[in-house]
Amino acid sequence: DADILADCGADGRICVLDTRLPEACTMTINSDHSTGINSIEWSPSNEFKLLSASKDPELLLYDVRNPSEPLQKLLGHVGSTVRSCNNIYRPTFVGNDGAYIATSGQGTKKISIYEVGTGKIVSQGFIGYDANLVFYTSNVGGLPRLWAAARQIDQLSPIW
Repeated sequence: DADILADCGADGRICVLDTRLPEACTMTINSDHSTGINSIEWSPSNEFKLLSASKDPELLLYDVRNPSEPLQKLLGHVGSTVRSCNNIYRPTFVGNDGAYIATSGQGTKKISIYEVGTGKIVSQGFIGYDANLVFYTSNVGGLPRLWAAARQIDQLSPIW
């Protein structure tokens, strides 16, 4: 819905806005993140699912119809003994149906792919650098592709 926007920030809250209404923030989600939120993204296939990332080592997937707690806590991208990875960079939904989520993170030098339905990692690969952006394209030469960017841009073919 082009009239619904979401915003996030250092206070750890997500503000959902409806541009048709006069209120500045029509819904506030007090996230379960332990630090400020640096990235949010709507699901491409479900207008109610919202993904968030912060400096803590987990991704949270919310249903805005019932935002009191996350639908999924996606763990495992950062080792269990690490309390902070400095940043989970902009995660992205993968697949036209948004069935997967890919993420990178500072200090990990890898990309992890999660299945949205289970919240489990289905693929994880070492790329040798900390990508600050992971982007999905649905069809490049007949195959899905992930793009990882830092000082260079690499094209990756996910395996799951």
